Amino acid sequence: MSLNPSVSLADTVMGEGRNLTSQGLQNVAVCRARGYYAKVGSKRLPMSPFAAEHTQAGLAFEKEVEANPGLLLRPLRRQRPGLLATDKVPVVYANRGDDGKEIKGEGGVKKGREMLRSVKPDKPLLIGQIVLEVAGQAGRPDWILWTGKYWVLVEMKRGEVPLAIHGVQLAFYRELLRLELGIDAPVFPEGFILHCAPGYLYVSRDSKLKEESLDHLILTAFPLDLLDKEKDRLKEELAALTQAPDLSDRHFTGACVECSFKQNCYPGFFDASKGAPLSLIPLSTSDREIVETLGFESLEELAKVEAADKLREFRNGRSEQIRGLRHRPRWPARCGGFPTGDPIKAGSSAG
Repeated sequence: MSLNPSVSLADTVMGEGRNLTSQGLQNVAVCRARGYYAKVGSKRLPMSPFAAEHTQAGLAFEKEVEANPGLLLRPLRRQRPGLLATDKVPVVYANRGDDGKEIKGEGGVKKGREMLRSVKPDKPLLIGQIVLEVAGQAGRPDWILWTGKYWVLVEMKRGEVPLAIHGVQLAFYRELLRLELGIDAPVFPEGFILHCAPGYLYVSRDSKLKEESLDHLILTAFPLDLLDKEKDRLKEELAALTQAPDLSDRHFTGACVECSFKQNCYPGFFDASKGAPLSLIPLSTSDREIVETLGFESLEELAKVEAADKLREFRNGRSEQIRGLRHRPRWPARCGGFPTGDPIKAGSSAG
């Protein structure tokens, strides 16, 4: 785990004078091409109406939790009952002044640092929208909870399914918190993602259904130690992209449809002279792996009659291998969190 990344690493990854952020890690985790185009500041396309509607619904969800932090604290106490004695915790916002207006820039960073250092043992405090900026890196966790004993990191996501990159984001925030407070800062070994309940995005216009949905929010725990290696790998990949960008292996995925940088990739996907990638055909991951195992590299090759015969023969003779590809476990399991052991001695099982 790299607790002391150099400023030069951040400058290498994001460009001189720009901080390394969790968004940069998320971009390269989704797609190396996206990570590169975001890094160099390529022109972005506007959001589609579909993506914009979901984004607005996600922002509305975050505002619901901000207006009623008990929506976060109650499921946390149920899942980790030994962690917090009460859900009546004072709430402060590091990015707001006494007049309620947003504090931007260095002023907001300074106020956040003061808040982190003002907490007292056995006096819980929930800090929202704090800006952590240290050693050429920056991030803004949605919530940092001081339980009186531990620091607990919590992010809100509008999606209903937990993703590994969400845990990487929490691991990145833990690194920033330790850089700010010291390596011995008592950060809880798990971070948490608060997700929309299933169907929230579609019932949010109905007040009764929305209230019922908010009573069933999903809280997923991520063991931060296990995610440090992936966080550091993504940092290295961003740095490598900056030094020698190689996007020759880019391929079409479901994320391409809503990607703001797709105008940089789509022409190549449909350029017959370069060989359209196999990923353009709507196959499952296991089917695509089978096709690649057979040595096909483009749609043109796969379209030949000989290819169809070869694929049929492979399927008939290698059914066990195909079955193994289809049933490999995916990580993490849907809404199930990760096997974390027992981070606190008593009452750590999910309620």
